[in-house]
Amino acid sequence: MLLILGWIVFVLLTLVLIGMTLYVLGLLISPLFGAPFVPSRVASVEDMLRLADVKPGMRTADLGSGDGRIVCAFAQKGAYAIGYEINPLLVWFSRLKMGSGRFRGSARALCSDFMRQDLSGYDVITAYLMPQFMVRLEPKLLRELKPGSRVISNSFIFPNWKPVMSEGHLHVYEKTLDQRISTNDS
Repeated sequence: MLLILGWIVFVLLTLVLIGMTLYVLGLLISPLFGAPFVPSRVASVEDMLRLADVKPGMRTADLGSGDGRIVCAFAQKGAYAIGYEINPLLVWFSRLKMGSGRFRGSARALCSDFMRQDLSGYDVITAYLMPQFMVRLEPKLLRELKPGSRVISNSFIFPNWKPVMSEGHLHVYEKTLDQRISTNDS
């Protein structure tokens, strides 16, 4: 019995070590995929949830979802949450976290470039992206999002779209019916 318990502990510790190694490797190779992986702090995730006013059944997307912490947080609130991430190691790590069964299909991580995805079906979008990506993302969101959709950005702002509110380093945007697709219009 003691031998079996020892093997179980060994296997669990080995899995934890492998997971941590892959996580660190994901951090190190993230710049090769266009941007460094900088995880959102727990307090920021909680603030994003509050600002998003997530309700069960809402559809949410995290762009550049990294380790999936925001996707998991939205799913825990009852939303159908998807993370788009181009770093395959971070996607694998996210799926490992999501596969624990507590999300029952409400959280998914996709290895995909979010600029190639149709984002029109989402009620809330979150992003912690570098400024050069915010410039490219702004017209896409204004073109695709339905009125009333919210976008919450961690730290970086869109060049032309004015936030409806900012709280610390978080910026909340809301798509309105009369918003123009071209961000260069005044």
